[in-house]
Amino acid sequence: MNVTITETGIELRPDHHRVVARLFVPGREDVGPGDSRAGAVLDRLLGLTDDEVEMALLDIDQRFRNRHRDLHETFRHHADQLGSHMTLDTPLSTARRLLIGATFTHEFAIEGAALCNPSIVLLPEVLDNGARRFVMSVRGIGEGHRSSIGFRSGLIGDDGTVVMDAPGRFPTIAEPTAGLNHRSVFHLHLEDLGDDNENASFALDSLGECFTDQELFDRTLDLTTERSTRRNIDRTVEHLGNLARASYSVTFDPA
Repeated sequence: MNVTITETGIELRPDHHRVVARLFVPGREDVGPGDSRAGAVLDRLLGLTDDEVEMALLDIDQRFRNRHRDLHETFRHHADQLGSHMTLDTPLSTARRLLIGATFTHEFAIEGAALCNPSIVLLPEVLDNGARRFVMSVRGIGEGHRSSIGFRSGLIGDDGTVVMDAPGRFPTIAEPTAGLNHRSVFHLHLEDLGDDNENASFALDSLGECFTDQELFDRTLDLTTERSTRRNIDRTVEHLGNLARASYSVTFDPA
């Protein structure tokens, strides 16, 4: 079969201005050991006067608010994630709570190093003019070479013309949740790993075509009781666990 490939002239280039606001806890950085210093940081913030809090928050707003959608909501969310560290005798003012959330926030350039690995999936609907919309996943390599998965969108005309939509002004982090696993997909990945054998069949084949992480965990527990009659059980359990952790769902705010 002959395939004709036409250069579109489209180039996706990294933009170091695209940033997200991530939770950051001092002492719990991605690299290197260390205990959280959240308590010590909170003590310093609680020791500020009200005027100092207001001035610090105003300075943060002036420097960062135009780069993020609803930055104060992000600060509130990060303050809420401090959990037991935020157990206080007296309620906090709105400004002090926002400043605490800001202190535990890291602005991260998601494409600071590179943008690569584009891959598209067509949406099922066909437009009236015969065009098809698509979603494109991209790998953004950011500061410290930490990678993330990003999403773009575009359109393919019935004549093969490709048009990319402009990326959103404010990149947004999705909320991850446990995904729904697919038995056929697990078998395919295990086959690639050279581990689609009787152990895998024992764990997977009594499950439905789609199953939850908990259902898989229960079956792997059953598998571990078979050590006296089966070999390489730990290897299969490890592979199943890795596949489950890689199967997750994310939900974006409709905005």
